Amino acid sequence: VCLPVDNARDAKFSKVIVTGWGITESGRTSSILQKVTIDVIVRDQCQTAYKKSTNVQLTHKQLCAGGKKRQDSCSGDSGGPLHVASYLSEETRYVQQGIVSFGPRECGLENFTGVYTKIAYYMDWILDNITP
Repeated sequence: VCLPVDNARDAKFSKVIVTGWGITESGRTSSILQKVTIDVIVRDQCQTAYKKSTNVQLTHKQLCAGGKKRQDSCSGDSGGPLHVASYLSEETRYVQQGIVSFGPRECGLENFTGVYTKIAYYMDWILDNITP
């Protein structure tokens, strides 16, 4: 998985891929890496859904994705990657655009998205703190 540097920081995308080892429909964590492709949802729409049940205030440094039944990140996936398939250097690369943050208490609910931290806003800090 690549980091979003240069033009990838400002990339626009409508679908994202989430992977993780978190809780599945069985109620247990998975021994096999799980993957789902989900739609990015307009933050205002997501905010409206969250305001009905919580006092969570979303910011421009977050994005919402999912909202289809049984397609979501879940408990145990937090901190994992949200990435986009991108065509770089004449081949497909996966660029991490987010980090799994939180979602509804029950995973995979219809019309209730997961919330992800956009890492583009933290790239300067990340690059200052990693050793190549």
